[in-house]
Amino acid sequence: MRNFIALARDIKARYTLSLHGRLLRNKIKNRPAASILDPLWHEELGQGYSALGKWFEAIAEYRTSESLGNNSGRVRLSLARAYIGSGQVELAMSKCRQVLDEGQSEFASEAQKITGEAKTAGSKPLTFLPATTYSRMRALAQHLSGLFEGPGFSVLDVGGGNGALSLFLPESRYVLAEPSVNGISGEKLPFAGKFFDAVVSCHVLEHVPPECRTAFLDSLCSKAKKYVLLLNPVADPMQQDLERLKLLVEITGADWAKEHLECTLPDLSELRKFAESRNYGYREMPNGSRAAALALVFMRHYASRSVFNFLKRKMELERIDNFFNTVLLDSLDNKNSPNDYLIELKVS
Repeated sequence: MRNFIALARDIKARYTLSLHGRLLRNKIKNRPAASILDPLWHEELGQGYSALGKWFEAIAEYRTSESLGNNSGRVRLSLARAYIGSGQVELAMSKCRQVLDEGQSEFASEAQKITGEAKTAGSKPLTFLPATTYSRMRALAQHLSGLFEGPGFSVLDVGGGNGALSLFLPESRYVLAEPSVNGISGEKLPFAGKFFDAVVSCHVLEHVPPECRTAFLDSLCSKAKKYVLLLNPVADPMQQDLERLKLLVEITGADWAKEHLECTLPDLSELRKFAESRNYGYREMPNGSRAAALALVFMRHYASRSVFNFLKRKMELERIDNFFNTVLLDSLDNKNSPNDYLIELKVS
């Protein structure tokens, strides 16, 4: 009887989450055009993702709301709770201190309560993220920190997925533009009259058809005060892309690999010519290891095929990722065969 009750509760919880998810997707799909720049709308999206336990998306949307001008203690404390949910307890307590330091007395009691919750909550380092994600986000965050004197620079993260980059830049003014999260497309950036110190686009350009890439890059550059950073795979001069991607599609069926094949990988010479034609400064830096990244993709694929002991398998994968990220990451860089390139365009 107890097992039946527990199963019924689990089914109800899953149905509720599914319903919340559909409602959130409809909200994004049917959004009014003016809502894109409305900080309160992004706060609402953050609340929606929090209800689903999608903490990274919630954090990115709360951060976007703040960066668009929402200075309410309410959004800061919502962000603090999302930080706790993601295991970033130090960031949660920092947000609570900010509310208290700003003297928003109506939120003081709640800030103290959340601080207490954070002190007893479990902490989870970002090194437990998938190794490929961690490698990319760390590379971008380190490069951005080297470009600007202080941490308060503004960043527009175009095609940033679940907004993981925001966790690597906790003090920046971060805005996410991601169609699947908040309906904002990089092809038609809506921020009229608003510019960012840096515009970042990670593993996006290779999903843009070749005939649309110049327009996409111009769109990114049009919103950048100083820099555009691209991090993406590029065409292999040894002409091994086709064989590798076909193998990935055949074995994993991954949609991203299919798009790499359909769109083809950008060539470094294309990016150099684009920068030269616009009179932009240009730098390219190899990042990661293609062989290591390929091995990690196959590892996760075969781990996902196991239907038993999901929780144990998840914990094992996190331990492997943590080991890669803390012990092996720097030693895996291969300048002769990098997984991707970090491209810096200096637009002013």
